[in-house]
Amino acid sequence: MGLMDKFRASTKYILWVLIFSFVILWSLADTQVFDSIVAGPRSLGSVNGEAISFEEYNQTVNNYMQNYQAQTGQSATAELRTYYEELAWDNLVMQKILKTEMDRLGIRVTDDMVVDMINGPNPAPFIAQQFTRADGTIDRAALQQAIEAPENAEIWVNIENQLRDQASVEKLNRYIMNSVKISDAEIEYEFMNQYSTANARFVRFPYSEIADADVPVTDAELNAYIKKNAKRYKQEKSYRFRYVSFSKEATTEDSTRVRSEMQRLREAFVQATNDSLFLVENQSATPYNGSFRARNAVLVDLESVFSMQNGQVSEIIESPGRLTVIKRLDSRTGDRLKRLSQIQLPFSVANKEEILVRALEVVQEARRNADFAELVASNSQDFASISNGGDIGYVKTEDLPKPIADALGSASTGNVVGPVEHEGSFYIFKVTGVETQEVKFAEFTLNIEADPFATVDAQAKAAEDFSFYAREDGYEAEAQRRNLPIREGFATEGNPFIAGLGQSRVVLNYLARAKANDISDAVDMDNQFLVMEVTEIIPEGTRPLEDIRPQVETLVRNEKRRKLMLDKVTGLVKGQSSLDAIAGANGKQVQAADAVTLNNTSLPGAGVEPAVVGTIFGLALNTMSKPIEGESAIYLVQVSNRQLADKANLSEAERAAIRSRLEQSRTATFQQNWIEELKKKADIEDYRLKVLTQQ
Repeated sequence: MGLMDKFRASTKYILWVLIFSFVILWSLADTQVFDSIVAGPRSLGSVNGEAISFEEYNQTVNNYMQNYQAQTGQSATAELRTYYEELAWDNLVMQKILKTEMDRLGIRVTDDMVVDMINGPNPAPFIAQQFTRADGTIDRAALQQAIEAPENAEIWVNIENQLRDQASVEKLNRYIMNSVKISDAEIEYEFMNQYSTANARFVRFPYSEIADADVPVTDAELNAYIKKNAKRYKQEKSYRFRYVSFSKEATTEDSTRVRSEMQRLREAFVQATNDSLFLVENQSATPYNGSFRARNAVLVDLESVFSMQNGQVSEIIESPGRLTVIKRLDSRTGDRLKRLSQIQLPFSVANKEEILVRALEVVQEARRNADFAELVASNSQDFASISNGGDIGYVKTEDLPKPIADALGSASTGNVVGPVEHEGSFYIFKVTGVETQEVKFAEFTLNIEADPFATVDAQAKAAEDFSFYAREDGYEAEAQRRNLPIREGFATEGNPFIAGLGQSRVVLNYLARAKANDISDAVDMDNQFLVMEVTEIIPEGTRPLEDIRPQVETLVRNEKRRKLMLDKVTGLVKGQSSLDAIAGANGKQVQAADAVTLNNTSLPGAGVEPAVVGTIFGLALNTMSKPIEGESAIYLVQVSNRQLADKANLSEAERAAIRSRLEQSRTATFQQNWIEELKKKADIEDYRLKVLTQQ
């Protein structure tokens, strides 16, 4: 599509949005929604005093919806629309926060800058893309003609605004990058951390050696811990509710209907002369593919196409959720593919010879016509293929790792090949088929979906009926009368994951404006309708002890356990200076930690222990440390050797690599923290819930 076409398409889109907005506004006026809006906020919210209007919010949501439909060919579900509504709000808030900050920083894009982005020596990529000749030069005459055309005036205003926004963001990014400076000292420090090494010995006294029975805890201690760590145990407003469900899934009747429709269309497919058009006109779930396909590019369910004749149409092929018929169109000779089953036998340095002997035995058994699938089940460690009897499908041997490809080079159907050594395993293969044929076929597919009227509308009506009578006669009584199971749900404000249901912003939005004991209308979700009764609304605050007792008991007990072990080890080392003597007297082993570096805080056999690693690099050689309070144990450490990196060995290439790595890490952290700080400082007013409640 050329620039002029894009201009016209954009103009039509703008006109469509205006018409759509007018229709929405007219319908809102007709339902007297304006009365409630007038009585409340005049916008959905504001950021630093700048309003977020209904218009820009709706347009942003609609843009997401239209993009989704353009990409998938499907309309967005109610659940997806709710997600887009939240995304639109977040993005509009962020845009206005960044605009305020750019104004404060004086980041502006002048008219001359915008003109240069359009008509300068190096136009913006969007402009250059539309007006670049085949030889790579810009067609200045065509660009000028497009600029001067009166019918493009409004379009150019939009383009200029987009370029201005783009340039502003680029300037802001440069500002952020300039705020992240990596000094030579930091580079040298990172080099030292990376390449300085130490060899140490240590004795470990795990906290877990102190039994729970030796560490009693009281309610007073638990409550004190919760008070001290109040932020950790803060809970957002949350909701307990129960619900009944009315499924939107396809029924047996729906499946029968789709199968009958597929049988009718199969007969028409046999007679069709334009298969591509047939798929479009009959709304095939699978688009037409006019390319030749090798065996390894065809789904297993459709492999029967390789045994069909050109022009032949298959019977109905059933797979979960869909029905398919295929028409074979043509065939040709392609690359040689082999169907393989494999047995994988991993080995270590210690048992390599033993595993090789077993691999040779398996090869002999396979060549004596033993059931290969049984050999796979009793020997292979390739868990992904065990359930298929070792089958890994059709492969082009040239695409396999070279040792395997070389071994399989001349093998034919029925041959057993191996053992082949590759990356720590011995492999044994059996060639179960060879294919050189490529086929072209049309694939007509109908999804088995619920009938929008007979099933979905009927379930919606049943849900609304349930809601009405539950309000009249009681929720539980109505569920019992209809023999519907009642399930429990729990949701937390701001968290779209809902225990018992999974992700659902639709449910969360309803709960946000509900009151205790409210019974909902039918809530439209992707695969079901729900009718909910809100049983409890838990206000924001610190979680009560009874809700979190087990985890708090564990944490308090661990704190006390750490102190007890520290006191114990401190007593053990009094008057002692020998690591070996302390270890021997307490039934411990002295463990080795070689080539420890500061930027790797793990100890062999101990896990991540930053405090211990830090001590290793500050402790005098051949001196036993004081007890170190680690993550999982108390440690005693002795350093036998330490080799500090020499800054003179820091090359310019290494310096540049470290600088780049630190800049990337620092920039990402800076951006995240900077944006969070801007959001904290921003004056954000959100009227969405109030507006929804009024409606």
